[in-house]
Amino acid sequence: MIAFVPNGTSEYTDSSVGEGDPDNYFYRVCAVDAVNGTRCTRDQAAKFARPLLEGMNLISAPIYQDNDNLTTVLQTVSFDNSWSYDSYEQRWKTLMISKPYDPTLPYFNHTKSLWINVTRSSNFTVAGLVLQSTDILLKAGWNLVGFPSFNTTYTVGDLKAQTDAARVEGFDPLSSPYFLRKMGSSEIMKPGYGYWVWVDADATWTVPGF
Repeated sequence: MIAFVPNGTSEYTDSSVGEGDPDNYFYRVCAVDAVNGTRCTRDQAAKFARPLLEGMNLISAPIYQDNDNLTTVLQTVSFDNSWSYDSYEQRWKTLMISKPYDPTLPYFNHTKSLWINVTRSSNFTVAGLVLQSTDILLKAGWNLVGFPSFNTTYTVGDLKAQTDAARVEGFDPLSSPYFLRKMGSSEIMKPGYGYWVWVDADATWTVPGF
């Protein structure tokens, strides 16, 4: 327990664990009645941080955020260009800092993944809700997706079993120029990272929150 707040309080800020703190934090709100009975929320809130090195990175936000405007989501990151692949429209969408007008990639939610060119080593820090589960719709062909989960045992093989995915590729900073490598079925998927997933037919991937 980190704090008591008065009845009727609508928000609380844990000011000691924000940007600059590299650890992840999880929160649950509990109400206590007059006879000390306790009931807690089912959902958890979280603060997530991932350090990004200068250069190319493939990222995702593993939590649901109330404001998914891309510049807000990336407010702690120094970058110049970002882009993501839309499997429904089968085209790339971008946001370039040097050309902020009319971006084709204005929003970035927990189901998506994003290539980003980091200009100075930064922490990617976001806060929001950890969902019980998330359904991600995969279109036949390549899909660039996030992993909105903090499950520490979920593997590429689990993804393949659910969706019949034929191939999964993950970020590899040493594999220039594409910075990707084929992942094995036993590899653990990680929050805050992005993945390319190939499916032969449309499928729904249900990702557990924990």
